[in-house]
Order: sequence, then structure tokens, then C-alpha cells
Amino acid sequence: MKCLIKTAIADLWREREKGRETQLLRGEKVEVIEKAGEWLYVSALEQERFTEEKEWHPYPGWLHRNAVEFMESFSPSHSSQAPLNLRQLISDAESFLNIPYLWGGRSREGVDCSGLINLIFRAQGFSIPRDAHDQYLRSQKITREQLQLGDLIFFTPREKLERITHVVLYKEKGWSIEAPETGKVVSYLPKTVLDEREKKYQLSYGRFSTL
Repeated sequence: MKCLIKTAIADLWREREKGRETQLLRGEKVEVIEKAGEWLYVSALEQERFTEEKEWHPYPGWLHRNAVEFMESFSPSHSSQAPLNLRQLISDAESFLNIPYLWGGRSREGVDCSGLINLIFRAQGFSIPRDAHDQYLRSQKITREQLQLGDLIFFTPREKLERITHVVLYKEKGWSIEAPETGKVVSYLPKTVLDEREKKYQLSYGRFSTL
């Protein structure tokens, strides 16, 4: 069963009202897998993740029924054919400065690190994965020396190297923009702080500017 999100923001939960996975925005497409009273278990068709089976699948989760409008079919999706505007990418990220960090957040009420990145690419009509680890998997891999405007810097804890846990947007001249952690707001990240964090994190670098 096909649905469109009809509310401005809809939380997608791991369990009903427990463990926010992500947020869906008005007009995003979902497919219903299961119904349980006022709740729907859905696939978020516009937010992909790389599963343990090493396949790309839509994000699953629980959604409140009153957040959706049921549809018989979806209109065709159209991705952007225009080149990515890197200056606009930075400008869009800067428009989120001082917005609070929210785990699973993907709106101006609150964003997490990868939600911010997902949103600014989406604003230009480009679809990239929802989570930091998956964003890295899909990105063009580059070196630190190749960093340029609009590239991404990924963080993997040195004590647990199997999964990337954080991502920031590189601006220029050593500065980046990030949604840091709970209790903080979207802010600039100077090179001095980035260098200090490298003691705790392995850094990797990716690019979507060739989309």
C-alpha cells in the first residue's frame, strides 16, 4: 500500500514511539508493510540504507497513521539534471547554523549530522543515503589533500573501526560545518578542533560533487 507523508514532519521509529530512526518530510513516499491500530510499519522509499545483507533497501520503521495520505499510485520521481551548486550547498548548510542537534532529526526543528547532509543535497534535487556510514559507502573516495568545497569528512571511532559514526561538510580554508551532538547546535568546526579529534577518530573523505 502506497502513502505520501502529509504532515510537515513525521518521526519514523524503530519501535512505536521508541528509538527515532529518522524523520520524513511532507511529500515523501512510503510503502506500508504492516498495520497495527494507529501505527503503520513502512519502508521510507526516499531514504536508503545498506543492510547487513550488503544490499541497499529503504529505511524501515513505525509511523503514526495520521501522518500519511493513502495513494493508489505514485507520480514519477525526477532527479535533478543540473550540476551540483557547491556554493549553494554551503549556503544551505549555513542556514541551519544554531539549529539544535536532534538524534534522527531531519528538519529545521532539529537535525543530526547525516540528516543535515542529506537535506542540503536533497534541496538541490540530489538523493544520497540517510546515514553517515552509508553516505561514505556511496561517495567518491578522496584523500585529505584533495578536500575542496562541498566534500564530506567522515569519523570512525578508533576503538571501534567497523562503522562510521559522524560526518561533517567541508567548507574551505580548513573550516567545516557540523551538527555535533545532543545538547549542541549546528556550528562551524575549525581545523584546530578537527586535528584534535583525529586522536580519537579515524578520518575518511568523500565527495558527491560529481553527481
